[in-house]
Amino acid sequence: MSCHIPIAAASGWQMVLDAWVPHEAARGEEGVSVQGVALILLLSGIGASAWKGLENII
Repeated sequence: MSCHIPIAAASGWQMVLDAWVPHEAARGEEGVSVQGVALILLLSGIGASAWKGLENII
């Protein structure tokens, strides 16, 4: 099962990310993708929520 959601601004964001975090395949370096940034933001939100919830328990 797959889902394709076209986002017009994704290519522009990817060019910005490529400029900020350049990668060189010959050295085995990897860059950052738009999906990677979305994942980092989601995990940061989950972590912040978990921290707030943990403060209420302790």
